[in-house]
Amino acid sequence: FLTSSSKDFIPLSEELDIIRYYLEIQQIRFDDKFEYEIEVSPKLEPEKIAIPPLLIQPFIENSIEHGFNGIKIKGQLKIIYTKQGKNLMIYVLDNGIGYSSSIRQNPNMKNHKSMAIPITKQRLEILNRRFRMEQIQFRVTDNSAPGSVYPGTRIEFSIPLIDMKI
Repeated sequence: FLTSSSKDFIPLSEELDIIRYYLEIQQIRFDDKFEYEIEVSPKLEPEKIAIPPLLIQPFIENSIEHGFNGIKIKGQLKIIYTKQGKNLMIYVLDNGIGYSSSIRQNPNMKNHKSMAIPITKQRLEILNRRFRMEQIQFRVTDNSAPGSVYPGTRIEFSIPLIDMKI
């Protein structure tokens, strides 16, 4: 994992392997309290697409560590890789309690500031500047709402399709 993290880009196929290994370790660690599914569009050729390594890992970690904490049902994590125009779209979806609810339910979280979002923003700004590329963008949607039961969180990345020649 760590050798990949020092690179600017790795093949999507390598990223998929890393994410699968990470999720398998987390399932053992958390006694299978969640299930996961990774869906890759047949329109993609993962070995030919370049992606910043470990881009979604902090958000997967947040889903497992915080989103599934205290839910009464089995956690569901879905990761989708698809093509939309000239972009690789990545979605990380969970049925956890959502970011806002996680903070409300866990008093220790009130003073905790997640670094996943600011670090990811900073990292993407550096990559966008350094490679003078179309903007890599991401958005976090907290589906928490009064009355919602385990609404979850949605993370969405839009990455220009980059050939692995970089």
